[in-house]
Amino acid sequence: MNGGQIKLHEILADECHVLDQMQKAGGITERIRSLETEGRKDEARCLLSETVERLSRGENKVIYDEAGVPSVMVRIPALRCSELLEGRGSGFHPAFCGKNGVIREVWVSKYINCVVDGRAASLPMRFPQRVSTHEEAVSLCRAKGDNWLPMPFQLRMAIALWCRRQGFWPGGNNHGGHDFLHPEECGTSSEDGLTLTGSGPLKWSHNGRREGIWDLNGNLNEWDVGLRLMNGEIQIIEMEDLLVPDGDLSSKSALWHAFGVRGERLPAGDDHALCYAAAGGGIRLGKRAERDGVGNCAFWDIRAESGLEVPDALRLLGLFPPEGGNAKTTDWRWVNTQGERLPLSGGAYRALDHAGIFFTGMTKHRRENYTLAGVRCIYVDPLAVEEGSL
Repeated sequence: MNGGQIKLHEILADECHVLDQMQKAGGITERIRSLETEGRKDEARCLLSETVERLSRGENKVIYDEAGVPSVMVRIPALRCSELLEGRGSGFHPAFCGKNGVIREVWVSKYINCVVDGRAASLPMRFPQRVSTHEEAVSLCRAKGDNWLPMPFQLRMAIALWCRRQGFWPGGNNHGGHDFLHPEECGTSSEDGLTLTGSGPLKWSHNGRREGIWDLNGNLNEWDVGLRLMNGEIQIIEMEDLLVPDGDLSSKSALWHAFGVRGERLPAGDDHALCYAAAGGGIRLGKRAERDGVGNCAFWDIRAESGLEVPDALRLLGLFPPEGGNAKTTDWRWVNTQGERLPLSGGAYRALDHAGIFFTGMTKHRRENYTLAGVRCIYVDPLAVEEGSL
């Protein structure tokens, strides 16, 4: 899709369809059409932005990248650990911790991205773009300019933990246009199994509301940044480093670090780093790397090595299930403990009951072509990084 194919009045009409606000939009759609026809692009963009923000009560915003490509985004305010896991104090979740303070808000793509002029874009009622490699996903988001990047895994897990704490489990297109567990739920589908972004029922948004984030469960797996396995060793890049323009996310980056048994940060490759092992076909968290191939199980069934007390840091980052587990979903996990493996999250349109907000597969390498993948970008305004105590 190129910029000439993007019509701002059509974006508003489609967004009003998702928001169920067609009548309230009134003649604004036609006004934007007229402005576009007259070549008054800046006025059209302002009117689109003002209308979406007003109709969503400030929860959604149209943000334009450096090339002027619009994306409809959802505001996620900084979340405290106590909002996500019981008894975890009042500090902020790692997804909202910067070098010098708190990231007060993050704008997350409301929709799995399509591609416009070589840039990822969050637009309503579009078929999401298949993005076959991790490196392509990073390139499509960084092409938007500074402060744009693919969804960080730690942010995805903060949102997932928030959903769990609220008792809400978003459904989605994980069975050829339908939700496998609730086949009566469906979106507007195509022959290849994908559904239009935001076209499903309200249960397919992260908070059960029209202003929420759509399709975190199903449609396409989404490439995330900030997490990898290296020969089974769990390694992350901190949120503050992910936000550095052109920061090094490569396989040889010095930004990768591991975790110790108390949740402390260790250098990548440290002999005491926590690792996953493909134990008996399942997944076991332990203190030694074991190059034994592929393991998979429900997220809630990941186990710890005997005698290991799992640190809170891993639970907060969605790398080990919260205490008590959950029997309502499976949210499958896959690991490959050989070489570097990057995360694909959410599940795709044929994942069946294995898809979900905690679904993550870490079996693909960064240049591997995978046709069931897409991407979801985020944006952090530099002014949202507030200096001070965490």
